[in-house]
Amino acid sequence: MVRYRNDDSDGDSTILLTPATQSTRQNRSNKKKCYCAILSCVGTLIVLVAVATIVLIAFHAQCKITWQFNEDCNTIREALVNQIRNWTDDGNCQHGGEKCLYHLVSETPNKVMAYHITPKAHYKDYLKFVFNKSSSEGVQCEVKGFSASEIFYAILDFGTNYCNLHNLIVGSGLDKTPGYKEDTSDAKCTQYSSANCTRY
Repeated sequence: MVRYRNDDSDGDSTILLTPATQSTRQNRSNKKKCYCAILSCVGTLIVLVAVATIVLIAFHAQCKITWQFNEDCNTIREALVNQIRNWTDDGNCQHGGEKCLYHLVSETPNKVMAYHITPKAHYKDYLKFVFNKSSSEGVQCEVKGFSASEIFYAILDFGTNYCNLHNLIVGSGLDKTPGYKEDTSDAKCTQYSSANCTRY
């Protein structure tokens, strides 16, 4: 309720606010502050989620390797595919290691897709090999390998993704072929320098 009071000195009227009106204004002010606080919390949460997503993507457990061979790409691809098929069951892991449970997904002249399951924890890692003919001296085929953990929050893998790829190269004997070179680093491959491929 609003009350008016006449001022005899100049004839103007002065508005007097009752306690009820003042309480209404105070409630509106409190609601605005509450809304601002909620918006601030939501904004902070969105920023934190975005940052966490970027970190998980940037540090996701994965590995990228480039190999060079002085052999034609068909020979290299066939050797890798045969090795994947040879290690499909868990028989090779009965006494330790993870040189087993590889599964071929697809094969084309330029690409091989596969996945690997760790024998104990049964984690799944996706593998990709891309084959390119090379005109460099002493190099007929360049292969780019990629391995990544299926679990999105995986950050450290003890070099598992490196070993997923490296074990196939060694198991197929491709590391003994002419002109063999392997190129990777900790920046490209999670925990590469501490990888133990006899265990993983």
